[in-house]
Amino acid sequence: DARTVLGLYLSQINHFVEARAEVEPIARLASERGYRKRLCQIQSVIGAYFGYVDEDLAKAIAVLDEVIRIANEEKDFITLIMASVFSGVFLSYDCDFEKAGKSIQRSIDFNTLANSQWGIAVMKAHFALLSYFYSGRIRPLRSLASEALKIAQGSGDPISRGISHTTYGVACYAKGLFE
Repeated sequence: DARTVLGLYLSQINHFVEARAEVEPIARLASERGYRKRLCQIQSVIGAYFGYVDEDLAKAIAVLDEVIRIANEEKDFITLIMASVFSGVFLSYDCDFEKAGKSIQRSIDFNTLANSQWGIAVMKAHFALLSYFYSGRIRPLRSLASEALKIAQGSGDPISRGISHTTYGVACYAKGLFE
């Protein structure tokens, strides 16, 4: 449990090499014992590693699809949100913007159910960047980035405000609004 939680925290701060090093030695044990909740969390960490470090998008997406399936069955919503975001990132990098948007939308929906304003803001900012900016859809990018920023400002959370401000800045840049 401790190694899995450490791996998750390391993934959240983008230390994917260290995260994998923490969870890989226990992956087989979790599988053999049928410890599905921790196994899907471990696989989430490993899937993120495949995408961000190995740059093997197909492998990362396949692992994360399985994580999402198991997390749904286990009702592990935190892992479901993390895996959906990672999946959305890699689908976007693979230029599958429609699937990327659906994956990120899943995270928006769960944050909405939880009434997590900072989570909604971050996920909408990610959606705007990954689904709209990378695909060149500037009008909806600016609209969603603006919405994310308003939600983040209302949340009072500095991290969501930082992410939303950055995405809004990208939207203004893409629109040619340099000042």
